[in-house]
Amino acid sequence: MAEIIEDYKVSNSHITIQYTRQSPKDYRERLQSALARGDGPDILRWHNTWLPMLKNDLSPVPATTYSPSDFGTIFYPIVKQDAFSNNNYYGVPLEFDALALYINEDIFEQDSTLKVPTTWDNLRQTAFKLKQIDPNTKQLTRGGVALGTTSNVDHFSDILGLMILQNGGDPGKPDETAVTSAMKFYTLFATQDGSWNDDLPNSTQAFATNKVAMMLAPSWRAIEINQLNPQLSFKLYPVPQLPGTNIAWATYWLEGVSKKSANSQAAWDFIKYLSTQEVLTKMYSQASQTRLFGEPYPRQDMASSLQLDPYVGAIISQAISAQSYPLVSRTLDNGLNDRLIKYYKDAINSYHQNLAQQNITEALSQGVNQVLSQYGLTSQ
Repeated sequence: MAEIIEDYKVSNSHITIQYTRQSPKDYRERLQSALARGDGPDILRWHNTWLPMLKNDLSPVPATTYSPSDFGTIFYPIVKQDAFSNNNYYGVPLEFDALALYINEDIFEQDSTLKVPTTWDNLRQTAFKLKQIDPNTKQLTRGGVALGTTSNVDHFSDILGLMILQNGGDPGKPDETAVTSAMKFYTLFATQDGSWNDDLPNSTQAFATNKVAMMLAPSWRAIEINQLNPQLSFKLYPVPQLPGTNIAWATYWLEGVSKKSANSQAAWDFIKYLSTQEVLTKMYSQASQTRLFGEPYPRQDMASSLQLDPYVGAIISQAISAQSYPLVSRTLDNGLNDRLIKYYKDAINSYHQNLAQQNITEALSQGVNQVLSQYGLTSQ
């Protein structure tokens, strides 16, 4: 950010900007504590699922920064939903991310009959074909796809949330058949199919070390995989769909301004500057010099510049159809996401233990309703 800030100060010399990079650990709690004390930052970054927890701490986006109509035309449609509450918008994204299907290209090239799966049934069949079992020990040595468990699938809750939404379910209503059938389907990859199990490393590590042929994760995991194994040949593709659906999974961050900020207008002016095409392009270019790629653009009018990228292209191609729900892993919020994830994790583990369906559903429903009520949320 240093060079971006210096560029801005050329024509805004009266503005002083201090940028502080925060650890993601306990970030949401530390941030809200600072805001409550009145010594929080003017500008803060928040996850797209955090508005129910943060809306009382945030200043609305002024119409002079972005008008309500801008949110429906400049940014991707999901932003209009995630940033909106009580007739106001509360954040502006500088990046966008979504779940993508990771494919180990070397493994796929070994069998010319294989095609990149576009449906969940295709994915199951392909994963079953690609798994490898040691003939002597009968142990799974290479998974077909990292799905079905909770302990070593890095983004299991995102994937499960995506499956539920594609199935027409509401994760806030766990007693719906669409929800329970999605959960049962998720477990099949580890139970009935044997394409994955708890004995393999965490999905990211397994993919980087050729111990699984496919996985689902946000784009930023590609940077980690490239660092773990620079020689690995892999590519990202859109997530599988059910027949007749076109639903992706959004997970991204927005910039907001504290309600207690004494510099609110200056803060929004800087955010608007950061979200221009020119500055977003520069930030992406600078990040790409030190890692695999920068943060994918959140603006619809910038989509064409990244569509052919082997990593980010899959994210951009899904952005228009992305939906979201607070089942996002790795926000470390110790709140809405983490608490809902725990109840869904317990439910998936209960399926593995062959517990009674009624008991699983009752425990999950009770827990989910309790969390949603705490944050003033009710399922429509």
